[in-house]
Amino acid sequence: MTPKSDHFSSEFSLKDLFSIRDRTLCERAIRNGGIAAMVLAGITALTYLRAVLDVDLVLIRTLTDREAAYAIDPLRSVDVVLPVVLGLLVFRRSRVAATVLLAYLVASTVVMWMHFRFLRDAVPALVLFLFFLTAMRGTYRWHGMSKQAGTTTAGA
Repeated sequence: MTPKSDHFSSEFSLKDLFSIRDRTLCERAIRNGGIAAMVLAGITALTYLRAVLDVDLVLIRTLTDREAAYAIDPLRSVDVVLPVVLGLLVFRRSRVAATVLLAYLVASTVVMWMHFRFLRDAVPALVLFLFFLTAMRGTYRWHGMSKQAGTTTAGA
């Protein structure tokens, strides 16, 4: 039996999921943020296709007329493509992509809330916000650690 590493102890908390203490945790935060971007794009694509094809999917509530009009908007295809592109760039540790992804989530959530005039899907938006914020922190810290390691080895 192998000993448990510090990062995957049996006492797991949500705080551990979003903490960044070393390079390994930076990489995990970046990976989780990229995965969250792909999940966001997948859910958006399913909603878009369901509205366009007018298909009822099992276990998903039916759309109201206002929601269907919002989902059919051709600009919604940007809501599918943009998270995929930004997520792929986050996987490549892009600080700009991680920051734009977080800003995109906040902006699109505010626009959706203004359109529907109530806080719709607040819990998933908060969870995605935490993953994207942690990924952004991870990319900045990862680059800081890389730069610090590079200057340390160059000066030695």
